[in-house]
Amino acid sequence: LDGARAGHQAWLEGIFADRLPATPSARRYAIQALHAPTDVNTWKLLRRDLKLSRETTERIMLDLANGALDRIAGRTRRQRAHRRTR
Repeated sequence: LDGARAGHQAWLEGIFADRLPATPSARRYAIQALHAPTDVNTWKLLRRDLKLSRETTERIMLDLANGALDRIAGRTRRQRAHRRTR
């Protein structure tokens, strides 16, 4: 499982590279935050367990991933602004 998780996180880094923070710790946090909304178990929960359509499942997973990215981007902007005011 560790290899699969590492592979998933490498995939996330490639797919979302242009939306990830530059600093290593913020980047690592963003990748971890994206892991759950893009995990196969999330797909299984929505499609199989909750019996949602493929379209709805895709939309929910995208909303979750975009929400995480938007929140991280906002945090990064606030941190940069705070550093400039010091």
